[in-house]
Amino acid sequence: MRKKLFNCLFILIILSLFAGCSKEIEYSQVSTYADTVTTSLLTSINELDYDKFSSNLNDEMKDSYDFALFQKETNEISATLGTFQSLSFYYGEKRGDYFYLIYNTNYSNSDKEIRVSITFKENDETHKVCEFYFDSADING
Repeated sequence: MRKKLFNCLFILIILSLFAGCSKEIEYSQVSTYADTVTTSLLTSINELDYDKFSSNLNDEMKDSYDFALFQKETNEISATLGTFQSLSFYYGEKRGDYFYLIYNTNYSNSDKEIRVSITFKENDETHKVCEFYFDSADING
């Protein structure tokens, strides 16, 4: 049920990206931190390391994404997609005070690229993650 809620939220976010006032951003605006943080999140899933994973989240995300949910979703991601191997920046957009980024990722058990969406607050110098989603029918059911 929680996955369906996350799927609905993801779809609403994507739709709002195209419907509202937004501005495409240059990769160079975010690459200095976004690649590192996104890679850290994805490798912490490989390593089943909640402490490392949650250290990248803002307080609201930490409150909603506890250890039990991390274990449940990590097990499903690992069983279905395998291990994270690489990522490449696909698209970025600024909406209000947030940067919405989409990466293409590769996993050991998947022949296709898996889209990952991540959101950062523009002026947050700690670069904590506000939202983080997988866009994959294989795991989002």
